Amino acid sequence: MTADNSIKCLVVDDNPVNHTMAASFLLTHNIKPDFSLSGAEALEMIEKKANADSTSDPVYDIIFMDHMMPGMDGIETTRRIREWEGKRGQAKQMPIIAFSANNSADKEKMFMDAGMNGFLSKPIVAEELGQVLKQWLPADKLSSAKVPKKALDPKTEHLLEELANIKGLDLKAGLSNFGQHNDGYFLALRQFSEQCDSYIKELKAALKTETWEDYSIKVHALKGVLAAFGMQRLSQWAANLERASKKQMEFSPEICHEETAPFCDALVKFNDLLCKTALFDSNNTDKSAKPLGEKKILQEQIDNLKKACVGCSSEDIEKIFKVLYDYEWDKETDQKLKNISTLASSYQYEEALEKIKLIGL
Repeated sequence: MTADNSIKCLVVDDNPVNHTMAASFLLTHNIKPDFSLSGAEALEMIEKKANADSTSDPVYDIIFMDHMMPGMDGIETTRRIREWEGKRGQAKQMPIIAFSANNSADKEKMFMDAGMNGFLSKPIVAEELGQVLKQWLPADKLSSAKVPKKALDPKTEHLLEELANIKGLDLKAGLSNFGQHNDGYFLALRQFSEQCDSYIKELKAALKTETWEDYSIKVHALKGVLAAFGMQRLSQWAANLERASKKQMEFSPEICHEETAPFCDALVKFNDLLCKTALFDSNNTDKSAKPLGEKKILQEQIDNLKKACVGCSSEDIEKIFKVLYDYEWDKETDQKLKNISTLASSYQYEEALEKIKLIGL
C-alpha cells in the first residue's frame, strides 16, 4: 500500500532513534513524516501549521505519539491537542496513534480515554502499521502499489556482514524492526552511537539523585531502542532496571545502584563494536586520500543543508554530509560540521540551523 505525496504525518517521540525507526516503516508507504522531540514542540508545530492555513482543516492526516516522554508525556500532549482542536472549531479530529513499548489492556484504555484513536507497539510490526494507515488515512490518497526496494550495493553487503558478527545482535530481527530499510537501520545505529555518551550520563545523573521517574523514562527509552536494533539481552536488562525503578512495580533501588554501572559498560562495549564497522566510513576515511575542501563547495553544500533543515528532510541531510565528508576540512570547520551533523541526524533542525550560522561563510 502506497500513499500519495500529499499525506501529512507527524511523529512525536523524544528519542531520535525511534524517529528513524518510524520513518523507515513510513517510507515503505511513501510517507515522509515531520518529527517532534517533545509534546511542547509538537503543539507548537501544529499551531504554526494551522496559522499558515486559512482553512479549519486538520493540519495532519495522522499523528504517531510516544507515550513516555520527559516533561509533557503523550497522554497530556494528546489532551492538549484535543482541547486546541475544540477551540479552533475543527470539525474533524486528527487521528492520534499511540506508540508504546508497554503493552496491556489497561494502557490501551488509558490511551483511548485521553482521546487517542489507536495503539501501536514498539518495535513496530509492519502489518499492524499497514492496518492503521488503511483505517485512518483518506482512501483516495492510498493505492495498492508498492514502493520499489533498492538493490544492495557492495558497501551495504559488507556492512551487513560486519554487523552480523557482533555478538548478541540479531541482525535479522533488527532489520525487520526497521521495515527492511537498510539505510534507516544504519542511520539509527549511528544516532545511537553519537548519543551513547549522553544516554549514559543522563542515566547515571538520575541514579545519583535517585530521581526515579527520570531514571525510568531514560531506561525505558533504551529498552525500546535496543530491542529495535535486535540487542535482546541488553533490552531485557534495561527492562529489568525499568521495573526496579518504578514504585508501582518491583521497586528496588538497590538493583538500580548495583546494575546501572555494568549495564552502561555493556552499552559502551556495544558502541565500541559499532565504531569498528563501516558505519562511519563516510567520515573516517583516510585523510591523505581526501582532496582539500574548497570554499565554493562548502558554500554550495551549506546552502543545500539550510534548505534540507528547513524542509526537515533527513534523507537530503545525509546525502549532503556524504558529499562534505568526501573532502578534508580544516580542524575548526570539521568540528563545526560534526556538531551540525549530530543535531541534524537527531532531527533537531532548528538547533542545526543555528550552528550552520557559525560556519561563517
